[in-house]
Amino acid sequence: MRLTPAILLVLVLVAGLIATACGDDDDGGDGDAAPAAAEGDPAGTTEDAGSAGSDAASGDGPEAAIERTVRDFLEAAATGDGKRACKLLSEEGRASVEEALTPDSGGPETCEEAFELIAEVAGGDSIQIGGEEVPASELDSLELSVKIAPDRRSAEVLADGNPPPATLVRESGEWKLNWD
Repeated sequence: MRLTPAILLVLVLVAGLIATACGDDDDGGDGDAAPAAAEGDPAGTTEDAGSAGSDAASGDGPEAAIERTVRDFLEAAATGDGKRACKLLSEEGRASVEEALTPDSGGPETCEEAFELIAEVAGGDSIQIGGEEVPASELDSLELSVKIAPDRRSAEVLADGNPPPATLVRESGEWKLNWD
C-alpha cells in the first residue's frame, strides 16, 4: 500500500487515539486523573467487583478490568492486531476511527486495517508512551492510575503519570476505550 497524504492523515488521527490511550506528554503531570482507588475511598470506586462485567466471576474489581482493557488495547495496537484493538473501542471510538478512514484515496477501509497499517509503519512490536518507545512485551510493567467516575459508567486512566488520560466507558457490561 502506497502512503499517500490521505493515508498519512488517517495514521496521524488513529495514532492520536493511541497516544490518548496511553498518554503522550512527558511532563509527569498530576492533573485531574490521579488515582482514586485508596482504602476507605468515600466514592466507593474500589468496591462491587460485580460491576466489572465479566470480571465478577474472577473476583477482579473494576480497576483491574479497566487496566486490563488499556493494556490489551495498547498491545493490540503495538502488534497490529486490528481486530482486537477495534473490539476494545467503544462504539463512539470505533465510529471516530472509521470516520477518519480514506478508502477512496487508497487508505485503509476498516478500523482493523487502520491499526494494522499503523503497526506496520511503526515496526509492529512497540508503541510510543510519554515520548518513549515501549516494546509490546513490556506493556504489563506500565504503572496505570485509574479514576472511576462517581456514576461508575466512565473512567480515566493515566499511563506512567503521562497526560492526557485515556477515557473509558461501560458498554454492555465491559470497559471500552472512548475517543472523544
